[in-house]
Amino acid sequence: MLKALLYISLLVSSQISFGKDLEEGKLAPPFEATTIKGEKLNLIEQTGKTIIIHYWATWCPTCREEIPIFNAYYKKHQKDGLVMIFVSIDEPADVSKVKEMMKPYEFQVAMEQDTKAKGYGRIWRIPLTFIIDKKGFLRKNAWFDDGNINEAVLDKNITPLLQ
Repeated sequence: MLKALLYISLLVSSQISFGKDLEEGKLAPPFEATTIKGEKLNLIEQTGKTIIIHYWATWCPTCREEIPIFNAYYKKHQKDGLVMIFVSIDEPADVSKVKEMMKPYEFQVAMEQDTKAKGYGRIWRIPLTFIIDKKGFLRKNAWFDDGNINEAVLDKNITPLLQ
């Protein structure tokens, strides 16, 4: 009985952490950001495009390995209506590190404190990748993903949405 109560408690708390309305196949929660270059982004204005929202940090080794993979994929599919928004969870004082690290890359970058994305849950682990289709529906919920990104994973999960 105690184990059952503990499991239910963990399940309920995980739903709060993961965002209560975050469900694949349903409309993605609102997302707004101001990039490190000062550009304003929001999901509503991106309707008709496939969107990747990726949470990362400069100090995360896995994140650092994935960035060139994402960039190569982005360069290949940007013309197909792909939008990538990388959201750094680095401390505000480390924005210069983020800017320096992201100089060679072409996709949009924002700091977490410059976003409004409550529906995605409390970001407590990284990397996290959310995929939103052209109609604004969540197609990949990062909270239930193993998180390993490579070209094959991107091709499998995103390329069909670009068609």
